[in-house]
Amino acid sequence: MTVKKIAAGLCCFAVLAMGVAEAKKLTIKNLPVDAFQGVDADGNLDGGNFTGFVKLSLNLKTGKASVSGKAVVPNLSFTKVTFNDEDFAGIGDLISDKYVVAKNGRATYTGKYENVSL
Repeated sequence: MTVKKIAAGLCCFAVLAMGVAEAKKLTIKNLPVDAFQGVDADGNLDGGNFTGFVKLSLNLKTGKASVSGKAVVPNLSFTKVTFNDEDFAGIGDLISDKYVVAKNGRATYTGKYENVSL
């Protein structure tokens, strides 16, 4: 299940529960997501889907969101690798993002989006 699908359901629930006039910001923590990718021996993304946990913060008035997450993935290059502007979350217009996989396989993701449509 993608971040977009899970967040859309939770966002709809939050808006209904709080009322549209009162809803300003939605934060979802420890959301399990199968979207983290490992690194192959050449230092490229391997296209796999590994489970990690994500925090999603969405400003319902401006349509801007930030996403951050952590996971442990295979890193067959055994070197720290950084990928910028890959748009892993795909929830709106990408402002910036960074996906870093340490040599031991600890992966972190941070991204900022605008015009978010869930």
